[in-house]
Amino acid sequence: MTLICAHCSAASPEASKYCGQCGKAFDAAAGTSPPSKASRPLDSPESFENLYHFVRSHLVVVNSMLGLSGMAVSLLDFLSPRLSVLPEVIYGATALLALCLLAVALVPRLDQWLLGRMSRGAQTRTRLWRRGGWQFSVLLLVLISLFGYESVAKASQGGVLASALPGLRALQARLLSIDTHLSEVKVGVAQANRKLDRLQSEIDPNNPADRCADLECAIDGGASAKAVSALFAKGLAVPGNPRMASSLLWEAVAAPNPEQDQIIDLLLQHGADAQAPEEMILMNPRLLTAAGQRNAQALYVKAELSRDPMADPTFGSSGPLLAQWNSVAMCLTDERTRGPTLIEAAALMGDDRLVAHLRAEGIRFPSRPLLCAWTGALGSHGEVRLRFDPKSGEVASMQGGASFPVPMPAMPARPPGFAPAPPFQPPVIPNRRS
Repeated sequence: MTLICAHCSAASPEASKYCGQCGKAFDAAAGTSPPSKASRPLDSPESFENLYHFVRSHLVVVNSMLGLSGMAVSLLDFLSPRLSVLPEVIYGATALLALCLLAVALVPRLDQWLLGRMSRGAQTRTRLWRRGGWQFSVLLLVLISLFGYESVAKASQGGVLASALPGLRALQARLLSIDTHLSEVKVGVAQANRKLDRLQSEIDPNNPADRCADLECAIDGGASAKAVSALFAKGLAVPGNPRMASSLLWEAVAAPNPEQDQIIDLLLQHGADAQAPEEMILMNPRLLTAAGQRNAQALYVKAELSRDPMADPTFGSSGPLLAQWNSVAMCLTDERTRGPTLIEAAALMGDDRLVAHLRAEGIRFPSRPLLCAWTGALGSHGEVRLRFDPKSGEVASMQGGASFPVPMPAMPARPPGFAPAPPFQPPVIPNRRS
C-alpha cells in the first residue's frame, strides 16, 4: 500500500511519516497529509511551491549546482576574449537541454514515458514538469543559456562582467596578455636556439674573429667567410660612407686570410664599390709582400718622395720598407686621380692571384693612369704616372719624375774689421728750474 500526499499527490511508502516530494506530514488516520490553506492548487500552472520545497529539502545539492554553474559561467565569461568556439558549443548544449525539458510539458506521452522509467512502473498522477527538481533544472539551464549568449555577444568587449567593471577589464587584459607574452618568449627562445645551432655548425670555435659582433672586427681579424655571411644575415651592412666601405675592402685585401676572395666577394655583393679609391696604408710590416716592396721602392725613387715635405715620418718607426710603402700610398691618394681602385691596389701589392680573381669577376683596370704627385716649397714637385698591364696585372710603366728650382745665390760675406753703426740715441736735456 502506498500513501498519496494530499498536497502534491506524490506517492510514498506506507510507513512514511512525511511526503518524499514536498516534505508535508501525513495524517496518521487518513494516510494523507493535511492540505495547506495558503497553498495554491497543485494543478495550477502558476504554482511554484514544489520548487520551493525542492530547494528547501535539497539545499546542499542546489547550492553545489549554483556554485559550480556560477564559477563555470564566470570563468568562460572572463576568458571570452581568448576563446572562440568553446563558449558557443557549451551554451548551445545548455539551451538544447532546456528545450528538451520544456518539450516534456508539451508532450504528455513523453512525460508518462519518462515517469515510468524513473518510478520503475509505479503509477503516479503528478506530471513531471510540476516537480521541483524539473523546475529547478529548467530554470538553471535557462539562466545559464541567457547569460552565456550575452557573454558571447560581448566577447570583443571582454564579456559581461569585464565590460561592466573597468577595473576587472584592466585585470583581464593583463592576465590574458601573460599567455601572449609567454608565447612570444617561447618563439623567441626557439629562434635564438636555432640561430645558435646554425652559428655553432658554421663558425670555427678556434678562430676568435669568428665571434666578432661587427664587420670591421671580423674582417680585420681574419674571420671565415661563413662568419662574415652570418653577420650580414643578422642585418649588418656595408657602411654607406664610401671611405669606410673602401676601408673594409682594403682590410680584406691586407688581412692574411685563406678565404680572402670569398670575403671580398661578400663585401662587393653587399654594396662595396670596387671602383672606389683605396687608402693603402699598412701598419704591419709582415703584410707587405716582396713584390709590393719592389714596386713601392721603384716609385719612391722615381718620384723622389724623400724630398716630399708632406711625407709622414711616423711611418718610419716600423722600418724603411714600410715607410716607403706608406709614403707611396699617401702620394697615390691624390684628389685629382681619386686614388687607386681595388684591382690597382692588388696589382701594386703584387698579388697576382687576387688580380686574376677580380678580373674573373668582371673588374677591370681603369683606362686612366695612376698618378703619384706632390708639391713642395719654391716650386719643387714630383709627378709619376703608373700604367698596369691589363692581362698580367703587373706594373707596365712609370713615367715622370721630380723637379726642383735652381737655388738662389748666397749673400756676400762681410769684409773683416767691418763693424755695424751703433743704434741712434737721442740727446739727454737736463731740467732747469726757473
